[in-house]
Amino acid sequence: MHELALSEDIVREAVHACGERASKMTALAVQVGALSSASPSALEFCLRAVLDEHGLTQTRACVACVPALVRCVCGHRYQAEDMFAPCPRCGQYTRDILQGRDVVIQYVEVEDGED
Repeated sequence: MHELALSEDIVREAVHACGERASKMTALAVQVGALSSASPSALEFCLRAVLDEHGLTQTRACVACVPALVRCVCGHRYQAEDMFAPCPRCGQYTRDILQGRDVVIQYVEVEDGED
């Protein structure tokens, strides 16, 4: 399950970005590309476990799936369900992936500490 290793890396980066305010992290949002090979539900489960392990039990783990957007050699842009289906316009299989293959930290929310 590589989602656990991904979760550990994601939480480590988020904690590093927050610095001394890491204990005030209220939300961690991650985007999972449809072609990334990561399971959004498994990643959410693992993020929760790793956040808890770091004492961040109040931090919300938000995971969203990003569709795959590709551009065919014919110039047609479309959302691809997978990489095994041909272009709906010309039938070609050669394409560039424009989005949907990465796992990205979308944002980290931190309590501002002001009352």
